[in-house]
Amino acid sequence: MFTSGTKNTLKIETTDYEIDQASISIECMSGEQNPQEKMMLWDEVKQAKQLSQSRNSLQNGDFGDFSGNDWTFGNDIIIGSNNPIFKGKFLQMRGARDIYGTLFPTYICQKIDESKLKP
Repeated sequence: MFTSGTKNTLKIETTDYEIDQASISIECMSGEQNPQEKMMLWDEVKQAKQLSQSRNSLQNGDFGDFSGNDWTFGNDIIIGSNNPIFKGKFLQMRGARDIYGTLFPTYICQKIDESKLKP
């Protein structure tokens, strides 16, 4: 997940999903056999989550509160939670629909001030 042993930068390809999967794996580990290792892994996951959130330009990227965040939704967007595969909230989106030759895409987007975008 990290670019180096100092664990202060995430690899570009590291996703929140991968971090959540690591967290789920740690939850399944027995704390009785190696409690120190489990605590070290929890610290790494927490650090990875913080780094991931800090590099995310979206406001409220965890989909907790959409009011006032310039979010634009298509139809059939569901915000889910309490799923054994995903930690926290997640989006459930249906595929694009084709009705009599007209394509209706499913989307969600947020307007972000250009000054906040990284080069």
